[in-house]
Amino acid sequence: MKKESNVKSPQTGAKTGKIFGTRKKTRISLKERLFRAGIVSDGELKKFYLIKAFSPVVGFLIGFGIPALFFSSGAGVGLGVVLAALGFVYPSFYLRKREKMQQEEISYYLPITIEQIAIGVSSGLDLGPCIQFLIDLADERKSHNAVSQLLKLAVQMSRQGVPFDEALLELGKASGNADLKHCFLAMGQVYKHGGEVSKQLMEIAASVTAQRQIKIDEKIKKIPLKAVLVVGVILFAFILMILVGVGVSLFNQLRQFNSDAASIQENFN
Repeated sequence: MKKESNVKSPQTGAKTGKIFGTRKKTRISLKERLFRAGIVSDGELKKFYLIKAFSPVVGFLIGFGIPALFFSSGAGVGLGVVLAALGFVYPSFYLRKREKMQQEEISYYLPITIEQIAIGVSSGLDLGPCIQFLIDLADERKSHNAVSQLLKLAVQMSRQGVPFDEALLELGKASGNADLKHCFLAMGQVYKHGGEVSKQLMEIAASVTAQRQIKIDEKIKKIPLKAVLVVGVILFAFILMILVGVGVSLFNQLRQFNSDAASIQENFN
């Protein structure tokens, strides 16, 4: 029976091998979302939790402070509540945006990193030293990306006692990126059992590049539709403002007409 590792993951704080249970999860935890967004360092985590804690307070204070100088107290309270609600949901939007940026960065750098590893392996280097060389080079140039950071975390976990192939598998799953998970799984199997990996890695890199190009083409096709939607929303808002202005003007004229009619009737009586 395999002995359970007591080494904890540097990202989740959980024991390795226990992050992903056999029961299928319907909702990921905040720690997993933070990891998928690339928010793993102490400074970034502290920044996110500060944003999460103070966004509602700042929104509420702004809603009470500035509108109170220009609107009635009721309007100021209402706007303060609205801004507080926006401040409450802002961390979720911020995290979602970071997740999207992280996934796009992984999709961009994954084929490049895989090709570099494949070239190093085909030139005679073993997989482990080749990955370490890429990490050292990125450290020296301060040019880390999302993929190289994950490889660096895998090396750090292996130094803490986690088998390197298990570290790759765990981080691949935690990233939420299917292509990265498959690549890390292939590299972990080769690292554990040996074998030729350069050809397999090049095929994976070509597949990832093709899929990324398909996603880019889909985004390009959606640009005209998004532009039409934006123009439609602006036009609708402009027409709505005109209709509201005309409606308010007609209402004021009708009220003035009723007032004049009532005044004339009183004078006649």
